[in-house]
Amino acid sequence: ADVAFHCAGKAGDGNAAGYTEATGRFARACALAGLRRVVYLGTVAVYGPHRSGDIGVDAPLAGRGAYAASRIAAEIALTEALAGTQTRWSLVRVPMLLGRGMPGTALARLRSLLRFGIFPHPGPEDATLACLGVHRLAALLLRLPEDGNATLQFSDHLRWTDIAGRMAAARG
Repeated sequence: ADVAFHCAGKAGDGNAAGYTEATGRFARACALAGLRRVVYLGTVAVYGPHRSGDIGVDAPLAGRGAYAASRIAAEIALTEALAGTQTRWSLVRVPMLLGRGMPGTALARLRSLLRFGIFPHPGPEDATLACLGVHRLAALLLRLPEDGNATLQFSDHLRWTDIAGRMAAARG
């Protein structure tokens, strides 16, 4: 293998120090094994609460809480562990991931409300949900740039009104 993917972790994970240390160990092991690249799947939570407009990869890392802090520290641990080695890195920051059978997402929780005919629309008609489908993410990860180090972020913005329509249609 010449590429390793670090996709470990879950939202709300309380072991921040252990996560950061494990990420650094993983990166060092990849460099020692002579891997060409390490891809770290991170989160847009590192930017902090949503601000108006688009947030790019150059935005300050102002995440709040143990989860965001552990992901910021893990990114730093990974890049520091690979500094001065032949192993390159890609930090890929994503929003909420969506896919069949993913019970922890906001949409799964909304599904239970739809059973009662309730859809709590969060704001103006054009409000969107920053998210990414797991199949789309997999396709994007397979097409990452080959050379150098890079921080990337991918997101789709689905309108809540479209989400409500799709969920109602799927419900029947």
